[in-house]
Amino acid sequence: MEGPPPRPNRRARLFELVGLSALVVAQPVFSTFQGNATDLVFRRTGAADIVAFGLLFTLVPPLMLWLFGWGVEELTDARVGRWVHAGTVGGLAGLFAIATLKDATELPMAVVYGVGAAALVAAVALRLRSEQFASVLRVSAVAAPLFLAIFWFMSPVTDVAFADGTAEAPVLDMTNPTDVVMIVFDELPTLSLLGPDDQIDAGLWPGFASLAEQSTWYRNATSISPTTPTAVPAIFTGQWPTDTEVLPTVANHPQNIFTLLGASHDLTVHESVSRLCPAALCGEAERNSSFSALVNDGVDVWWGFLSPERTVEGQPADFRIPQSDPSADNKINRWLDNIATQPDGHQLQVIHSVLPHQPWWRYADGRRYGGDPMAATVVPEGLTGDLEWPDTMAPVFAQQRHLVQLQWTDRLLAQMMAELAQRGQWDDALVIVTADHGVSFKPGDPIRGLGEDNTDGVMFVPLFVKLPGQAEGTIDQRPAQTIDVVPTVVDHLGAESPWPLDGRSLLGPVTPGDDLRRFTQWRLNSVAPDDGIFSTVDGATAYAQMLAREPVVPAGPAGLRLWQWGPYGGLVGQPLNQMQIGPESDLRIELDDAENLANVELTGPLPGYIAGTISGAPGHNLLVALNGQVVGWAESAQTGQGHRFWALAYPLAFQQGFNDLAIYEIVGDAGALDALEFRPVAIQG
Repeated sequence: MEGPPPRPNRRARLFELVGLSALVVAQPVFSTFQGNATDLVFRRTGAADIVAFGLLFTLVPPLMLWLFGWGVEELTDARVGRWVHAGTVGGLAGLFAIATLKDATELPMAVVYGVGAAALVAAVALRLRSEQFASVLRVSAVAAPLFLAIFWFMSPVTDVAFADGTAEAPVLDMTNPTDVVMIVFDELPTLSLLGPDDQIDAGLWPGFASLAEQSTWYRNATSISPTTPTAVPAIFTGQWPTDTEVLPTVANHPQNIFTLLGASHDLTVHESVSRLCPAALCGEAERNSSFSALVNDGVDVWWGFLSPERTVEGQPADFRIPQSDPSADNKINRWLDNIATQPDGHQLQVIHSVLPHQPWWRYADGRRYGGDPMAATVVPEGLTGDLEWPDTMAPVFAQQRHLVQLQWTDRLLAQMMAELAQRGQWDDALVIVTADHGVSFKPGDPIRGLGEDNTDGVMFVPLFVKLPGQAEGTIDQRPAQTIDVVPTVVDHLGAESPWPLDGRSLLGPVTPGDDLRRFTQWRLNSVAPDDGIFSTVDGATAYAQMLAREPVVPAGPAGLRLWQWGPYGGLVGQPLNQMQIGPESDLRIELDDAENLANVELTGPLPGYIAGTISGAPGHNLLVALNGQVVGWAESAQTGQGHRFWALAYPLAFQQGFNDLAIYEIVGDAGALDALEFRPVAIQG
């Protein structure tokens, strides 16, 4: 007579699940955040959250699976419980096989999933029949504390969670103490601001034009890096980076503008990406993300390793460090409010705003268009897998969106200038306005990496210095770099830096010599480094090339200048009833988010990003009309998401409630707009 099955060793089963889960869940998630630790800096993630995050992804998945198996066994019998546990082991083994093959091979995903299924079946059979296999699984439980220890104590995450964030502020001997205001923007090239006369285009950028009228504009200024985590610390330290992988924290950059002036000035600081100001001087930084959001992103990371989507180098699927800030304007207002509460005494007021960095999602008045900006990816539509621009209209339309968001940035700059002036904190202050790096829209070159013909976009950035009492603007064309900011501050204050500075003061005489600009290496650079971690560029040649470029935005009346460009830009703003409408086009469009046009609230986000998938071959030119008026045009292109088109509608074309969208295929020569024919395209969605 067969006796009852042996009592299961539930503790041993838990060890098995802990080990497998560490391989399948914890390690992939940990490795992703270790490689993207700057995201944790951006979030202002503290030690408690990082400890809790590690414990959650290490212990919760195996505990849930273990409790499920225990519960099933209690409700049924030991045999069913044994099969359920073996099935759980097999499932984890199959997931491990899928994630490993997907990351390490280029096999079709059908084959990858097939191998995963085979691994599942094999692991179930082995667990049911082999005690040796079960013993190996139990031993694998040591992987859990090992991965956790690496994550906490032996990775870049360590610098975020546990590195000493204190730095002593020296007492400076200053002969000319004064208030200092520093405003740093993000991904803003000088080229975007230039008009036909190489001056600030006041019709588009009145805020920057006003700044130029009362400051010294170092028009020949360049950044030193294409990445914010390297470029911003260089601005705040005045020192060359020695390692582009170092996190932007005070532990790694203790010699900075905040520790330099921390003993002599009251500090009002907002850092968007870096954490160079010690908590002892600036207080605990405002969190940019909750713990639940961190956990949700961890789940997204894990799913990205299993989903059919292949990973992009350096960015696992479904994991994107947010590149913009939905509350950037609110943070500027809070920064201004905090300035007003500071006691009498010398002030150091610093803000790094991530604007106008992509994703581009704001109109000039600040209203949002499109979806959730924090869910938007780094990659704009039309950009290649290598993050280079194709030889199509894709970079033109991307630049349009960049410029529209720059108009909002310009408004915010004007607001900061006006409010500081109103509070009496502008005229007598040393004010510096700059940007960390630029952005390029040159076909064939990277969007941000250094290419053969995009130095004018990625390297040259605005740099304005307003001295106390300065009321008239001037242009200084000496070679300048963003590491010159701190030396300029020190020079104006009449002080000596207690530590070496690599930059040079912009207030003294021009230093003769070769004009070589250095730009750090990055995985997106197509120009190889030739000076350690730097690529060198002849500054004089690059500056001359930038000034020789045609203005980004053609001259014309204000209003629709950012929409009326390109071969069909002259059609934008015209009523449809003046167009020559032809027979229906053979094209068909599946419109993205078509339902958003049905009930528009003018005071809220607008569905201005008109995009969709098209039938047929790419290369069609399309006219986009809203409520009987032409609002934009698009060139269809083949992308990773299929045959696509996208256009940005100007906000004044929208009406409250229902909005009627019409799309037409453009037929004819762009050189004769009056002779064009427009064929209606059927819209689905």
